[in-house]
Amino acid sequence: MKIIKSDGDKLTFQITKIEKRLLFDLLALYPLVPALFQPLSRTANPADIQADQRLLEESLAAHKQENKKQLGVIIDQINRSQESAGGCRFSLSSDQIEGLLQVLNDIRVGSWQKLGSPDAPQKKAIELNEQNAHNTWAMEVAGLFQMALLSARD
Repeated sequence: MKIIKSDGDKLTFQITKIEKRLLFDLLALYPLVPALFQPLSRTANPADIQADQRLLEESLAAHKQENKKQLGVIIDQINRSQESAGGCRFSLSSDQIEGLLQVLNDIRVGSWQKLGSPDAPQKKAIELNEQNAHNTWAMEVAGLFQMALLSARD
């Protein structure tokens, strides 16, 4: 995926047919991060913050629903884009790029969690096998698309 035009708030991308299929396969995984991934506090008594925790969970659920809705618009936009022999061209606003980055980050972090949250500083390698190959693929491909979008945005 590469940027081919910048026009104010919109960026136009060229994506190959294979990249498009990979992107759509990846986006179909959203959301991956569980609702209770991050507790409001690790030290407070859970009974004392129960209402606040519930409010946080409701807010995160509403945000994920909004991301899903925006993701549907982006997917429709890409599907209606100009097709060529090499792929297609589509445009995204800066808000759409930000939403897509959030979705990709959810997929990347969720895949990382499913892999057991391997810690890079320990240089603990992920042993690729049938059980974790899909999560490893999703984590790595989400990172590649994130980098492409961040590079284009800058």
